[in-house]
Amino acid sequence: MAVVPLRLAGLALLGLVLALTAAHKPVPNTLFGSWYFEFNGAAGNGTMTDAVKYLNYVVLSFVNPANLEDFPAIFLQMMPTLNTSHLLLVSIGGQTWDNNTHPHLLSDTLTIAPAPFSPPLDRRYGIDGIDIDAEGPALTTYPAENLVAFAQAIKTNAPDFLITLDVYGWPGSNTLNTNYMINNHLNGAGPRLIDWIHIMAYAGELDDKTYISYYTDASKSTYLLQHGSTCSPNGAINPGVPMDSVVIGMKAAAGFSSCNPPDYSDMVDYVKTNGMKGVSLWAFANSNGNITLPWFNDTCVSGYSTLCQGLVDNCMY
Repeated sequence: MAVVPLRLAGLALLGLVLALTAAHKPVPNTLFGSWYFEFNGAAGNGTMTDAVKYLNYVVLSFVNPANLEDFPAIFLQMMPTLNTSHLLLVSIGGQTWDNNTHPHLLSDTLTIAPAPFSPPLDRRYGIDGIDIDAEGPALTTYPAENLVAFAQAIKTNAPDFLITLDVYGWPGSNTLNTNYMINNHLNGAGPRLIDWIHIMAYAGELDDKTYISYYTDASKSTYLLQHGSTCSPNGAINPGVPMDSVVIGMKAAAGFSSCNPPDYSDMVDYVKTNGMKGVSLWAFANSNGNITLPWFNDTCVSGYSTLCQGLVDNCMY
C-alpha cells in the first residue's frame, strides 16, 4: 500500500479524526496494551513487531503538539498492520515533544470543527482516541481550564472518541494540573471527559500497586499533599479514582530479570481482584526500526502471553 504523507493545518488532525471516525470499536472490559514509540521520525519499515498479537490496544507515540500537521508518515504505515479489533490511540507530547508549544492549550474557549483536508485520514486507519501525556513539567504553563476546553471540544464533536490521560506516579507532581482534571472530569464533579488514566509507574509489581493507591485512595493523595510533596495546587484527588478507570504502566518484559516475571502474573491477579481497567507497557518499537529501547526486546515475549491470557478476552496466544 502506497503511503502519502499526511499534511494537516493547525488542529486539523483532530478535527479530521472526529469527523471521520464516528463509529468506534468497542472498548474491552479489561485492557492490555503498549505504547509504540517512534523518536522524531526514526527510520524503520513501518510495521508492528510481532508482539502486537498479544495486545488489545495500541498507543502510537508521539505526535508533535506544535506541528500536528506533520502526523508522522510511519504511523500511517503501521496502522494497517494492526488487527481490526485493536483500539488505536495516538499520544500527544510525551518525552519527545513535551517542551514544544501546545497550541491546543493556549485558549480556554477552544472549539474544533471539521474542515476540508487533503488527503483524508479515512476510516481504514480506525483511530479511536487520543492519549494526552500530562506528565511533564512543561505543561504546567497552561491553565487546567484550557485542557478542559480542548477535551470538551473533542467530546462535543464525537462523544465516543476516547481521551486518556498519562499521569505521573505521584498525583499532580509536575503535571498539567491533572488532579483538577481527575476531580472535575473523571470522578463525576463535572462532565466526564477523561475515559481512563495511565499511571506511569514503570516499577515492579509492589511499587506499581503503591502508585495505584495514590490515585485510588483519596486519603493517601491528601497525605502526600499535606506532607510536602509537589502535588498540584488544585488539591488532592477526592474522591479516589475508580479502579475501572485506571490502567497501570509497567515495564516491557526486557526490563525485568526474566522475560516472564512474576510481576506480570501478580498484576493480572490484582487487576481481576480489584476490577482495574488494565495494564499497558512502555514500550514497543516498530519492527526493524533503528531505535534501542532499554526495556524492549522483540524476542523476550513470554510474559506478554501471561498478560494476554490473563487480561484479554479470547486471547489466542
